[in-house]
Amino acid sequence: MKSVQSFFKPRDQWRAWLNRHVPVLSTPLKSPRHIGQGGFTLGELLLVLVIIGVLAVIGFRSVQPIIISGRVEASATDLNNAVQRIVSAANSSGAGATVSYSGFTTTQLIPFLSSSNVYRTTASTINHRLSTGSAPTVVAASALSNAALQITFAQVHDAACVDLTSLLQTAAVIVSVNGTSVKDSTLATPTVYNGVTAATSCTSGSTNSLVFTFQ
Repeated sequence: MKSVQSFFKPRDQWRAWLNRHVPVLSTPLKSPRHIGQGGFTLGELLLVLVIIGVLAVIGFRSVQPIIISGRVEASATDLNNAVQRIVSAANSSGAGATVSYSGFTTTQLIPFLSSSNVYRTTASTINHRLSTGSAPTVVAASALSNAALQITFAQVHDAACVDLTSLLQTAAVIVSVNGTSVKDSTLATPTVYNGVTAATSCTSGSTNSLVFTFQ
């Protein structure tokens, strides 16, 4: 059995071991050009930086769902406010009690969300930022009929799926999660919001499609 002292090898022996097993540089770690007395070689510093980079990536991925979850309430509030302003604008234009969404598209929704701290808008797209994917995650709007406006959230992360559905269903008349209806108050026998169905319909990762219909 080796003694404890044999474990603590001299610095040159550890450097030789690194040259054999951790070839960070194309040339072996040679002797000591240190940064100051008792410093480290360039190869040793590079190895430390690589390890730190890997740990940073792992750490960021683990906190992403927490960041997404923290955006949900503001996302729902901003969209609800936008829908209310759209209704008010239609009423003030002379439509009266009957609001018409005829011809309404994502482009018409953009000005109502452009000042949001959560959504990111361009001239033609709205990014809801509730996804971990690298591709843009969009909010799309369309006129389902003259009296109904449909808004779709694509690629929503499961960390936001249930809560966003729950918050927006209070104003929406129809709600579906990945094609499964979880509320429809337009039916002859209305179906109220079912949180259990919403939760079981949400899938893992940034894979969820949420569709809300407003009148």
